[in-house]
Amino acid sequence: MHNTLLLDNGVPYINIEAALLACQYLSSETGKQYQTTPYQGGYALVISGDEQVNEKEPDAPALYIRPSYRSQITTLLSALVLMIIAFVFVEDLLVMAKINNLFYWLYNHFGWRLNWNMLLMSIQGLLLLISAYFVLKALLVKYMQRYFIGPKGIEARLGIISIAETRIEYIHIRGVILKQSIIERLLGYGSIEVATSGTDGSEIKFMNIANPSAIQTILKTRLKTM
Repeated sequence: MHNTLLLDNGVPYINIEAALLACQYLSSETGKQYQTTPYQGGYALVISGDEQVNEKEPDAPALYIRPSYRSQITTLLSALVLMIIAFVFVEDLLVMAKINNLFYWLYNHFGWRLNWNMLLMSIQGLLLLISAYFVLKALLVKYMQRYFIGPKGIEARLGIISIAETRIEYIHIRGVILKQSIIERLLGYGSIEVATSGTDGSEIKFMNIANPSAIQTILKTRLKTM
């Protein structure tokens, strides 16, 4: 039995990231290895290798993770740029074209009779449809994927109406791999691949999640407790 159960001012850590930061700080300051453990609906810190004094909660709340909006920044920025173009630059460009008699030139040379208002509305409508598509795409990426880190294993759910679920018990996990590009590191998101002993590939991928290094640490900590 251990005699070191560290809490946050006498209460469990509610946020797993705060508990992990406390682990890193204590480990660097004391030279001992600390880890998190479920405790009364939150998290406590214990010295790695010690046993829990209180009864370990088998039904500790799972961590629910969705892809981060950070991974969709470029998509959302594209939608914003198209909206700005639709309501600012398109009208100005058409006004300039009208002032420079471009409409009359097209009619005289090609027989194109263009209605200024209809053309403006058509271009704006097309740009708004494309921007709406980008926003919808970002929302689908966010809400079509959901990941769970539970006390006994992990699970991935993909889809909204038709849902595909994949679950892996901790005892079958042989590796937790973090993957981040340079841009992903700058924006603070990335992916986690979980490989199992029964396959050469990764059966579950936590795609485009925020703070992937913290999630990797959580998974490795739970694997150690197994």
